[in-house]
Amino acid sequence: MRFARNQLFAILKLDNITHGVGKYMCEAKNKHGMTKIFIYIIQSDTQIRPSLSYSNIKSRSALLHWYISNQRYDRFNHFIIYYRRLSTFDTNLNEKDEIFNIQDYEQVLFDPRTTNYNFTFQVVGLVPFTKYEFRLQGFIGHTPSDYSNPIFTTTLDTVPDKIENLHGYVWNETSVVVHWTPPNSTNGPHFYYVLYYTNNTSIPFSQWTNIIVRTYPFYMISMSISPSFQLFTRVASVNAKGLILSDFHQINYNSSNNRVISTIDTFQCFSNEQNQQLNLQWSIDHRSHSYIDKYLLYYSDLTENNGDFIRMKIISIDLLTIKYYSTYNIVKYEFNTSVLNLNFNRYHVLRLHLSIIDENQNQLQMTLSPIYCILTRQSAILSTDKDSIRLSWSKPDRLTSIYGYTIKYRSINSNQPWIVRQTNETKIVLDKLSPITRYEIILQAYTNSSHTDSAGPSTRIEAITDATVPLVQPINVSAQMINQTAANISWIYSLDSNNRDDIALLSGMIKGFYVIVISPDSIQPPLVHHNYHGTIDTQYWDVVGNLKPGTTYHIQVKAFTKKGDGKPSEAYIFTVPKEDSHPFENTQYRLVNKKKKVYFFNKPIQHIEKCKISIRFFNQNKSASLVITFEDIHIKEERKRQ
Repeated sequence: MRFARNQLFAILKLDNITHGVGKYMCEAKNKHGMTKIFIYIIQSDTQIRPSLSYSNIKSRSALLHWYISNQRYDRFNHFIIYYRRLSTFDTNLNEKDEIFNIQDYEQVLFDPRTTNYNFTFQVVGLVPFTKYEFRLQGFIGHTPSDYSNPIFTTTLDTVPDKIENLHGYVWNETSVVVHWTPPNSTNGPHFYYVLYYTNNTSIPFSQWTNIIVRTYPFYMISMSISPSFQLFTRVASVNAKGLILSDFHQINYNSSNNRVISTIDTFQCFSNEQNQQLNLQWSIDHRSHSYIDKYLLYYSDLTENNGDFIRMKIISIDLLTIKYYSTYNIVKYEFNTSVLNLNFNRYHVLRLHLSIIDENQNQLQMTLSPIYCILTRQSAILSTDKDSIRLSWSKPDRLTSIYGYTIKYRSINSNQPWIVRQTNETKIVLDKLSPITRYEIILQAYTNSSHTDSAGPSTRIEAITDATVPLVQPINVSAQMINQTAANISWIYSLDSNNRDDIALLSGMIKGFYVIVISPDSIQPPLVHHNYHGTIDTQYWDVVGNLKPGTTYHIQVKAFTKKGDGKPSEAYIFTVPKEDSHPFENTQYRLVNKKKKVYFFNKPIQHIEKCKISIRFFNQNKSASLVITFEDIHIKEERKRQ
């Protein structure tokens, strides 16, 4: 293929991808000689799906294995392992129906070069006796592959964790309260507590009184209290694998509670499924507020098999919203459900109790009866692309007849009219959308043939369309030498304000730039930098080192997002000055007016203490010199006449 004179590019059309794979050579000739560059075309691996498996499952770790179906596994520079805990209630997750939401997963970065591309990794820090899901994704540069197949496994059980924060106090003349912090996991089946206590330290531990305590880490012991009273306690956490004892704790007569604090009344829960938040509200006597140090929220998920296991969350006073009334206070607490230690499930049935910790760290009695709250995870969004959202949902259980569904959607805060779609199926694809845009979607079932909006239940969800590859080519690429081996590369990335795809990229989906510096006449490998400096629609820069004096370099810059790379800039060509070059060789000046000249030097002034500029005026019998001192940035002019 020949280029016409002054032609800078050509398009080579290939019959198919396989036909295009190979090595290409490009020659450029002029009267001074010929230059050759070689281009390697390889088939993309971004659609390759890693195959994932596991072995050596232990109580707190799992060994993962995977392989790549083609032979170019060494092109993957890193992998991300995704994993999450699953509810034991949902034993048959279907990967085709399940939504992959990265926010539901823990993530681990794996660099295959650390193991010489031996694709094995041991995930540690897992919870014993817990079902897990694992997935994997590979990356070639910043371009991701498909997700691997999911695998499901359950970690082995082990002895329970040791009980912490054992505490107790005298409640009244005939009872003592003992409480402790529950562990994060049962570590095995058949979990419960055993409370040991005695007021006679001379007897062996095997003769202490013991009581089995289930569910809540709180127990009231009935016994006579005297001024010389003292009680020694220990708590064991027990499961099918064994037990482990806590440290000793001593309770004496002076360990009493604050009688001023009243009980909690009107404890309520409201769920906000759209934002995955819970709103708790309760009332308490206004005189109690100053004596309360914090609240304890006890919760359990009834969708799990182990209903006897209770988890606890501490609620700080600073996080509460309080309305003060004459005789009572209304207390509100709003939080995202991600702070709760829940195994993943499509929905949760939470049983909640609330308790008070006073200024002496004594836990008062819990609310008289629990409250229940149902939390459903948003599961209508099945997948998103840069210009589409695919939805899937389940038919409402309580409705006997459904005639179809209405879907209304629009971009949030756009004040645009709703786009309305209707379907008789439980899935739909919303297309012709803008990338990186948040949409609000209302899904409504209608129960009559008139398809009226108010006929059936509805739900509102939000979704963000995916990113796209950068659509703009960087411009105005230039290089300015800093010293003999480093240059400052600058460029502009300007977006088209009339292009909706360009405007969407302003939201920050551009991850950075590749700065590629190549020396065609040298065996020096290409220098590739990832640059993140600057602001969209203004000038960017990057400092590139390891340059060789006297060498000619070609620079290209291209932006990238998580979806891939954009168009590269036009090549900028420059030559690094040789080491023996005079700092003011080839000095150029630009005439500003008849009396002023501006000089440009090819060496930065920060490396020069002073310089002398000699000027000879042609056709005039005179000359002048300027001595410039850069220490105090003063200019001294000395004129001489011949």
